[in-house]
Amino acid sequence: EELSELQVYAGEFNWLATRTRPDIGYPVSLLASTLTKSSTWSRTLARKILRYLVGTREDGLVFTAPDASACKGTQLTLQCFTDAGFAGESRSQSGILVFLEGCPVLWRSARQSTTALSTGEAELSAAALGLQCALGLRYLLEDLIGDKVHVKMYLDNTSAVTVSTAGGTWRSRYYSVRGAFLKELTEKGEVEVYHVNTMEELADALTKLTDSKVLDTLRRAMQTTVEPGHFIDN
Repeated sequence: EELSELQVYAGEFNWLATRTRPDIGYPVSLLASTLTKSSTWSRTLARKILRYLVGTREDGLVFTAPDASACKGTQLTLQCFTDAGFAGESRSQSGILVFLEGCPVLWRSARQSTTALSTGEAELSAAALGLQCALGLRYLLEDLIGDKVHVKMYLDNTSAVTVSTAGGTWRSRYYSVRGAFLKELTEKGEVEVYHVNTMEELADALTKLTDSKVLDTLRRAMQTTVEPGHFIDN
């Protein structure tokens, strides 16, 4: 009965997390991975998620349509924020949040498939996965609108940014290949990579259990248009 109750919670929370509430992505992922291992702890987490949803039940996603005349002749932009929670229960957690012209359209919180040996490796892995997601969306949009779509990446880890733009030496082929993949696209001008302050890393809440300030930052981004370039740390 306990397992059945927790599975219902996980399923219903996941429905929300994948449709209108990216801010609960990480706790829902955590609940799904622990409900068969620790029922008491998982029930406490489920009730915390439920209380949070009750307190923020008016929150959701807001999509704004820019003025058509102002957009004439301009290139659409995808903004991809990626972050990683290093070595949570041995495997790091990737957080990905993609905006189309400042509106959230794609997000993911998932445990990484390989074990990262450093924060830089974990961040690079998350960035490579985020770029794959953004490129898939980019190709779909280009087929639909018949025009080029630009991609901008935002990372809060300097070593991952350095490898993405200038290359670097890594301990394994797995991470060196991902670094080369990012560097190749930046050199071609297809992707721009920027460093952002941790407090402005919108994907941070998708990688760990965090405080209200981080969640509030993400919730504001869900309901207001994120201006391109606003989060760039010069």
